[in-house]
Amino acid sequence: MELTSPNHDPYSSWQKTKEKIAEDGYSMKLNIIDVNQAKSPDGRLYKPENLRIQNSFRFLEKDSYLSPANKKMVPKYLLALQGSDDRRYYLEYYFKDPYQDTVLEFLNAVESVQPNRQFLN
Repeated sequence: MELTSPNHDPYSSWQKTKEKIAEDGYSMKLNIIDVNQAKSPDGRLYKPENLRIQNSFRFLEKDSYLSPANKKMVPKYLLALQGSDDRRYYLEYYFKDPYQDTVLEFLNAVESVQPNRQFLN
């Protein structure tokens, strides 16, 4: 018997999307350290110019995150990113997260790199 987290809802679009991108190879979570650097679970460090956003997903309503700051539901995002070394990662981002500004500045830097400019539309 496999134990699952009580917060794991196998029917949520958030969970289904995470499972789908994991099937496509985006199974390692990327953590943003600061506006110029991200770290993978295996210790690799990436600068924004070494990553490309392959896909992004926005979740609202029942799949939203309850913000501890204002007790309201806020959107959350799931991004599929690929490093210049072809390794694939995902990034979970909760709007109004305490590290919101750092994550947004990092993602803005990723998108400002020429190959990623297609996402600025």
